[in-house]
Amino acid sequence: MTFEIEKSSLELETLLYELQIASWVKLADEIARRIYSSLQLSLKLRLSRKLSVLLQALDRELPSSVDGFFKETIGKVYTSQTVFNALLESRVECKCEAKFARVFFYNLMKRIGSKGFHNAYQEEDKIHKRRAESLYGYISDLKIAHSKIMIVRLDLYYHQELIQSIRSQQNVVADWSRLLAFARKIYKGNFLGYAMKVEFGNDRGVHVHSIFIMNGSNLERDVKIARSLGHHWVKNVVPGIGRYFNCNEKQHQKKYKWRSVGDLVKMDEDFQNGIKAMSAYVTKPDPLPRLVVHGLKRTFRKGEINSKKKARVMRRKEVLKASSEDAVSVPV
Repeated sequence: MTFEIEKSSLELETLLYELQIASWVKLADEIARRIYSSLQLSLKLRLSRKLSVLLQALDRELPSSVDGFFKETIGKVYTSQTVFNALLESRVECKCEAKFARVFFYNLMKRIGSKGFHNAYQEEDKIHKRRAESLYGYISDLKIAHSKIMIVRLDLYYHQELIQSIRSQQNVVADWSRLLAFARKIYKGNFLGYAMKVEFGNDRGVHVHSIFIMNGSNLERDVKIARSLGHHWVKNVVPGIGRYFNCNEKQHQKKYKWRSVGDLVKMDEDFQNGIKAMSAYVTKPDPLPRLVVHGLKRTFRKGEINSKKKARVMRRKEVLKASSEDAVSVPV
């Protein structure tokens, strides 16, 4: 990652150092989760060439093993703390560079296979499932309340090679809230709901998975609506540094087995599978944003259904339940 830096400041240096730490934590987190998943599936693990390179990168790019701020930061993420402890243990045990990756690998497996890591992962997984179910239920209830809904999904982020983006990422929730206000204003009564998740990646930095739910009976051309919202993000919300990806583009949709965006009419198996898959993806654990965005407490947000609409949903659920029971009781 390269930056256009002319003048430095303590604030900027701090933000850049935090990003360096976040990149290390991101890699450590990904490796730890992959190893844990393989252990849970009882797969025979081996030190591949690719994994060996990644482990050596963790050792080489470790910001500082004695820096208090670094140790405090990684201590907030159980996966990176586990990798850090295994790395320090391996440095003590092995002084031979040629054998280091293998020693590091076995120490990682030992720690990731521990009961403590398993319990932490399971607790995190419970939260993930609860959030995914909550988002699925929210979208399903909106579909029950309306004959046709339209889901518009955008990935919103900042230009990563401009230094002002580093500071702007601190305002990601406020920036997204301005786009939400614009969508509500433009689409008024046809705007039904929303969900968002702040994440961090090495390529896009701090970014937002954003879902807008509209009344599909009164609106059409979801791709065009997604483009107009993305255009507003780029031109008006964060001009000069804003970027977006339109998940409604038809070419992108070909990647998925089930539809989860665009016009949704039937609550069939395709709808359920698509919305469940999207809900699981959008709510997946990502501890990084809280390390990078100062004061960020909630990485996931969604709208609420008002009491009037809740009553409508409950009535229609009763009707659907009665219809289903009647269909089952019909003699063949």
